[in-house]
Amino acid sequence: MLEIWGKNKNFDKIVYGDTSMKKITKNDFQGLINVIRVPLELTPDPRVVKEDAADLEKYERDMKERAERLAEAKKIKEAQDKAKREDKELKR
Repeated sequence: MLEIWGKNKNFDKIVYGDTSMKKITKNDFQGLINVIRVPLELTPDPRVVKEDAADLEKYERDMKERAERLAEAKKIKEAQDKAKREDKELKR
């Protein structure tokens, strides 16, 4: 939401270039009125949307490949363990 506030006072009384850093109090906002209130719709840049979609596809593809590699490594390890067990049984 974008809100623009203004004053109903004479703007000639505003001291510009005043470098004194005074603390802002509630009384400083007493004369303000809401001039306009505009709802904002945030729309992403189409290039960013395309990049995000490409990144998501790459991430999903990488995770799928990783899962396949882990499953294959697990099968290989199970086969090796089975072969070791069979060798131990044959030696007995």
